[in-house]
Amino acid sequence: MSASARSLADENLVMGVSRRSACTMLGLGAMLSGQRTIAADTGIESALAEQYALMRRAYQTGNAELLRQFYSNDVVLATEGSSPIVGLDSAITAGHAVLTKRRDISVDLLRATHSVQGDAASHFAKLVAYPRDLAESPRVATALLLWQQGPAGWRCNAEMILIQAMDAVAGFRTTRRATPSEARR
Repeated sequence: MSASARSLADENLVMGVSRRSACTMLGLGAMLSGQRTIAADTGIESALAEQYALMRRAYQTGNAELLRQFYSNDVVLATEGSSPIVGLDSAITAGHAVLTKRRDISVDLLRATHSVQGDAASHFAKLVAYPRDLAESPRVATALLLWQQGPAGWRCNAEMILIQAMDAVAGFRTTRRATPSEARR
C-alpha cells in the first residue's frame, strides 16, 4: 500500500450529512426495506413500542444510559448537518449532551415494514423533541430507524434524521397559532 493510501486509511474521515445526502439515505432505506417486507406484525410493533417508551423515558429523566437498551453496539446515527456518530459509547456520549437540553420526545410512526423472517424492521417516524426551556420551539425531524432483533432483544442499528421546519407542512404545525384577538393587536 502506498504511503498516501495508507495515510488516508489511517485518518478518521468525517462525513457531514447534508440535506441531499440525508434524503438519499432515507430514500435508499425505503427502497431496501420495501423489497422484502410483510404487513405490520403486531408482536413486532408491540416490542418496538416498548423500545420507543424506553427512549422517551431517557428523555424525560435525562438518563442517557437507558439508551444502551435502545441502540445496538455498532449503531450509526446520522443527522442532517452533523458528522455521523458510530458505536454505542459514542451514542451515549451524544445522548448525555442532547438530553440535558430536552425534556420529552414524541414519536409518530409514518410507515413500518418488517423482514419476511421477522427479525428486522424499519420505521419512518416523525420525531418531536421538546426543549427544557419552554421559550424554545420543539425540534421536529423525520427519521428512518433500522431495527434488528438479536439475543438482547430489539435494538436500533441505524437512525438517519432529517431536521425539518415542519410549520410549512399541513398537519405538522408545532408552534402555537395566535388567536384572532391576538392577531388583531
